[in-house]
Amino acid sequence: MEDEQTRLNIVQFLRACVSYAEDSIERKRARGDPEEVIRTWSTYAAFTKHSIIELETGSLDHWIKAMHDPNFRPSPSSKDSNIEHDRIVEEEVSPASVSQALRGTPVYLVGTTHNGVANVSAISSIMPVSLTPPLLAMSIGCREDGLRRDTIRNAERGSTVRIMRLPSTLVACEDIQTAAKSFEPEHSEWEEMTVEPTDLSGESVHPHATDIIDCVVKEILTLPERTAQLALLEPTHIWRSSGRSDGLGPLVEGDNIRLRPSHAYEVDWRKEDGER
Repeated sequence: MEDEQTRLNIVQFLRACVSYAEDSIERKRARGDPEEVIRTWSTYAAFTKHSIIELETGSLDHWIKAMHDPNFRPSPSSKDSNIEHDRIVEEEVSPASVSQALRGTPVYLVGTTHNGVANVSAISSIMPVSLTPPLLAMSIGCREDGLRRDTIRNAERGSTVRIMRLPSTLVACEDIQTAAKSFEPEHSEWEEMTVEPTDLSGESVHPHATDIIDCVVKEILTLPERTAQLALLEPTHIWRSSGRSDGLGPLVEGDNIRLRPSHAYEVDWRKEDGER
């Protein structure tokens, strides 16, 4: 846990460095500084962004473990030659340990509708189980109070299931957390979010979504000895944002929802019909 907090602190510091460098580049360009000066700052920003990615993916975890060693000198071969291999320790199987082992799983907004009420949930258990033709599987557990979630009930009633991938921004993080809360079925989670949903083909969509998949339910299965249910979904339409994304990855599930800095942009949509 201490190493994890250290990693998060370093990432936050480097993000601040990138923001400062990008602002500095804009100022230098505005006042007409030489391109060779700007190129140096651009290289620094690009290198720092790459370092952030390596930290977030765990590629530099062995650096963090060795930070207190004054003799540690990182090199391309330092992971193999300068540090002893970590011991493999068995852990108890639990929701926390499984989530940690599979960290990096994207968290999606999933929208459904019933009786004119647009509900939306935060779901990470979505994956393709067939590509020819496409078929997705989505696992949906119960709410904290033990009741079934609106998403699975609306899906059973024939609602379109809309899967929305969001970029890793603070706004998206807040809205994902809102969608994870429990509300009454007649209360739309959209009303509690930081942004107003927009209309896309007759269904609500988060305005910052970068990818959207509309699906029809093919079958809903009850998992053995589990409260969760598995919905098999056939994609019918796909939309992808043609606006700026600045290379941001999706929000991911882990010890913490990890974010990269960005800004909110207006986007247009390009429709791609899925094969039926």
